[in-house]
Amino acid sequence: MRGLILLIAAAVVVGTCAASASAGRPSRDPAPLPSQFTVAGVCAFDVDFTITAQNEYSLTFGNGSQIISGKLFATLTNVDTGKSLDLNVSGPTFTPAGSNQIVLTGRSINFFKPGDLGVGSPGLMVLTNGPAVITFDENNVTFDVRSASVTDLCLALAG
Repeated sequence: MRGLILLIAAAVVVGTCAASASAGRPSRDPAPLPSQFTVAGVCAFDVDFTITAQNEYSLTFGNGSQIISGKLFATLTNVDTGKSLDLNVSGPTFTPAGSNQIVLTGRSINFFKPGDLGVGSPGLMVLTNGPAVITFDENNVTFDVRSASVTDLCLALAG
């Protein structure tokens, strides 16, 4: 999958912890993200992400399902204009065992490069609040936000 989203990155980092989960209590492991990175090619301008507060962790259950929860605050900055937004994106995120879905139930930042959501699709960077589901396989990514409130972050950072 070419598309990047903040919470998928966290899931990938902690995905290696799934093997350590026992059939009893879930394992609880840190789920750190890089403290700063830049997203290019999604909006008409590059966006700097700075993680300003982070205390996320992953609970990995014996069946392989995961919950990523904890405090995550970020500042997004339009590299061209300096306009920034401070956001609480603490989730949580659920990955059911054996599933090709990530379920976002709280506030999260999601971004996809042009073409990630289908041939000819534009880049997308949004803040969701409420249920949203990302489904992926080797060839396709779908992003269902019908039941979530959505803020277009490219638009919010452009002005």
